[in-house]
Amino acid sequence: GDIFGVSKQAALVFGGTYLAYASSYFARNNAAVVKAPLLGLQGLLEAPISPTVVLGCLDAGFIIAYASGSFIAPAVLDLDNQEPWKVVWIGLAVAGVSQLGLCLTWFFLLGPSFGYLQLGAALVFCLLNGFAQSVLYPTCKKLMADTFGSNGTILGAWNTCYYLGGVASTLIAAGMVDSFSWPAAFFGPGLILLLVSSLGAVSPLFLAWAGSQVVGVDTAGALDRREAAKPTGDAASGVLDPCSGNAASGVGDRLWQLLRPSRLEVKIVAGQYFAIKLIRNIFWLWLPLLLVASRGALEDGGSLLEVGRTVATFDIGSIVGSLAVGILADKLGKGALPA
Repeated sequence: GDIFGVSKQAALVFGGTYLAYASSYFARNNAAVVKAPLLGLQGLLEAPISPTVVLGCLDAGFIIAYASGSFIAPAVLDLDNQEPWKVVWIGLAVAGVSQLGLCLTWFFLLGPSFGYLQLGAALVFCLLNGFAQSVLYPTCKKLMADTFGSNGTILGAWNTCYYLGGVASTLIAAGMVDSFSWPAAFFGPGLILLLVSSLGAVSPLFLAWAGSQVVGVDTAGALDRREAAKPTGDAASGVLDPCSGNAASGVGDRLWQLLRPSRLEVKIVAGQYFAIKLIRNIFWLWLPLLLVASRGALEDGGSLLEVGRTVATFDIGSIVGSLAVGILADKLGKGALPA
């Protein structure tokens, strides 16, 4: 039977990728939530390195690893010839391990400090987190595109996982800090990601996918598009690059085509997305700390959860925007993917 007019396998793709990518934000937004509690710890202000600089370096480490991994991972893994769900669940599991590593190393083993040893250990886990999460977006988007094509309404609805995951992760991390302490904002998300990845890895629904790249769904002609997109002749030994339409047979070729797309539309969208992320990351990484500093929330007996609710309104507004853009894309006949 169908679910909301969509086949069960298509619903599986939507729900599984939605859950996976939304869950990844538990290992992102917690870094913003813990800034204020970390800077409030006694003795840290006397550290040899400015605490604010340390936190900025850790953020930069995650973003650099995520950005570079977004190019390197698809080229190295060759996602067209991988079992996609396996890549998703392994990526989530490694991200969860990175959060447990941050908690155990920074709190239980080395102690809370902004010294060089703590900075080095924390940076390693931030890099690991960034690389692990870099495989999630291309893999999830590939699963969605192969299943639903350019259905703007469905893809716009799926894109809300960015924002719903952001809301949930911010509120849960803030609640954990209020109820326990700042290490819980790393420990809790780490357990959540390991749980989600474990359930996904052993679920019969996703195990049935193993060994087959065929979704078995004919939503909006998805199967016809998949067959038509397969390279033939000399190109059959390589991977058809959607950015250029050329086949790339090696890691170097695939990486080069990702870094230098030939289509002008791809370059324009990449520039737009860069500008959007530049703005979003300012809110995502530093808004909780700025609100605490401006309100004096923690000093006056307020809770970090109250700050988290204010921060979450930004993502709530984005949910409405993503749905609206997806519907408009279909209505206007553009078939565009909302950013």
